[in-house]
Amino acid sequence: MVDKILNATHEGDLLIGEISVPTAVLEDGTRVIISKGFLTALGRPWKGSYKNLALPNFIAKNLE
Repeated sequence: MVDKILNATHEGDLLIGEISVPTAVLEDGTRVIISKGFLTALGRPWKGSYKNLALPNFIAKNLE
């Protein structure tokens, strides 16, 4: 369950080889990778929504 939705205070790119993955830092200092950019880096399509807010679909399905 999500108690509060946090805003990003900083955004940038993480370079892994020749791949650029968008990242952000949240208000509480948590560092996150933007899901669309992560999936693009893996060569997977991004669907644009999650059934489970805690986990992206491709992770949630693989954990079932």
